[in-house]
Amino acid sequence: SMGLPGPIVRIMNQWYIRKVGEDTWRQVAASDERTSDFRVHWDSSSVENGDYELLEQMNVFVKAGSQQQVVARTNTVKVAVSN
Repeated sequence: SMGLPGPIVRIMNQWYIRKVGEDTWRQVAASDERTSDFRVHWDSSSVENGDYELLEQMNVFVKAGSQQQVVARTNTVKVAVSN
């Protein structure tokens, strides 16, 4: 058991990027396609070459009685972009 208060209604996986040392995240992709394991495509030519942080945020929407709750998880990884 995952300890969720009810059944899963929806899952949304969102991806953000920021240059190392900057404060602002910019969304680059999102997916709610469970059948494709939330696969996304990102064209790295939209950013300059350099070192970046990618943040993945997964939101799980759970039915809890007559309301929905959101359970969120984040993961960050450093990447180097070289177009």
